[in-house]
Amino acid sequence: ELEKIFTPEQFKQYNALKEKVIKGMFSDLAEIKLMDIQPKTSISDEQVSQLVPILGSSMYNIVKIAWDNAGKTLRAPQKIKLAKEMKRIQADTRAGIEKVLTPEQLKAWDKYKEEQKK
Repeated sequence: ELEKIFTPEQFKQYNALKEKVIKGMFSDLAEIKLMDIQPKTSISDEQVSQLVPILGSSMYNIVKIAWDNAGKTLRAPQKIKLAKEMKRIQADTRAGIEKVLTPEQLKAWDKYKEEQKK
């Protein structure tokens, strides 16, 4: 419906603004998540600030893949492609986290994550 109302340029601007807002929401969620993890891992406030965009971007990218493929019937090659993309996102996230945390903090992070799975 909005596409019918807006000019093509307005619709492009609308989509850009919508994406910016959604990314901001995921950054906020990442920060809230880190507030829970911080005391258990001795992460400093500065490290939290460095991790927020890493985790926020990761969450956004994973949800974007889900949105882009919602309701679609995917064949095996498409599923494999999506799985590889998800693995790439996870690997990039892990690499970003490893750049910010000390080895001791990373061990505490992994321990916390493992406990959350249970």
